[in-house]
Amino acid sequence: MTRYEKGANAERKLIKELYSRGMSVVRVAGSGKNVLPAPDIVALSKSKKLAFECKAWDASYLNIS
Repeated sequence: MTRYEKGANAERKLIKELYSRGMSVVRVAGSGKNVLPAPDIVALSKSKKLAFECKAWDASYLNIS
């Protein structure tokens, strides 16, 4: 599996999780190839607005403080 495939699969998994929690979700095409900041995923609900920059790691988990 290429690095791109790994990252794209992780993004799709996150999209499904956010959608299952009642959010409207979109994956932004070409977000990593733009000189301007653009998130990989944007998720919206009535009370929340979220933007994600996704990274795939070799470890089984990543802890962000």
